[in-house]
Amino acid sequence: MAPCMRLYGYLGTELAKTIGAGNPYQQWIATYSGADFQALVTRVESLLDSIAEDTLAVRDAYEYAMRCELNFFSAMLEPTA
Repeated sequence: MAPCMRLYGYLGTELAKTIGAGNPYQQWIATYSGADFQALVTRVESLLDSIAEDTLAVRDAYEYAMRCELNFFSAMLEPTA
């Protein structure tokens, strides 16, 4: 959950810098760039830090989750048969 939330928080924040009002995704951008969601991201990461040791297995799991997020967002870019 932490990698997904971190990514959404990052995307929301970055998009909020360049996307103006009237964008059909404005509500999504506002939600994920907002202070409430950013605080939630920090809280979830803090929980992860408190329950998981910094081991290779934990790092691998986090990296795998981020790769899944990357695959999700890049799937639409792949040509269809």
